[in-house]
Amino acid sequence: MEYQLEVLLMFSSMGLLYIGYTSKTKIQGIVLGTIGTIPLFLFMILFERIGAINGEGFEIWILISFLAIGAFCGGIGSYLAKSRKKVIKQKLAMKKDKSRKKPPKALRNRKH
Repeated sequence: MEYQLEVLLMFSSMGLLYIGYTSKTKIQGIVLGTIGTIPLFLFMILFERIGAINGEGFEIWILISFLAIGAFCGGIGSYLAKSRKKVIKQKLAMKKDKSRKKPPKALRNRKH
């Protein structure tokens, strides 16, 4: 295995997170993340970047592991997007609460 490819692998995993982050639903993020790993798998197999593969059906296990990693990264990306939207909504609600005009001090301290 060549060790100059760590940067490529790092950016490819960030791409999978971004795919999940931009998706509209969690299922869509998982599916698109899974599909997004196929070019990386093809590159690794066709250009023999994984190394010598011994045994029959070993490529299938590599493909399954790549697809699982893509599904995981896509799911995490969609989860992060959902969490971010929730936090933004909470911050906007807090701003609205703070921006409400308070009654004058004389009216607040007055007892009924």
